[in-house]
Amino acid sequence: AGGQTAGDGGVGKQYGISGSQVYYAGGGGGGTTNGPSSSTHSGTGGQGGGGTGGNQGTPNATAGTANRGGGGGSNGEALGQGSNPGGSGIVIVIY
Repeated sequence: AGGQTAGDGGVGKQYGISGSQVYYAGGGGGGTTNGPSSSTHSGTGGQGGGGTGGNQGTPNATAGTANRGGGGGSNGEALGQGSNPGGSGIVIVIY
């Protein structure tokens, strides 16, 4: 239904392997189909590289951040575009 707000992506897992705390594998934000053009109605990507969802005013959702393993944002069905790819992953080896 028009006017509804899309869901935000979930928060990823936090690791401190690089010397500072960094989030990985955040979920991608949902896109609105027939909602308002305001970007506040599309879902934001979760911490950890998740992409932002699209909306009528900004139909191009973003992909997940490279080397973070986050999911890509989704565009609404009526926008004529699909979702975006997730970001490339990273291998964490703990020894």
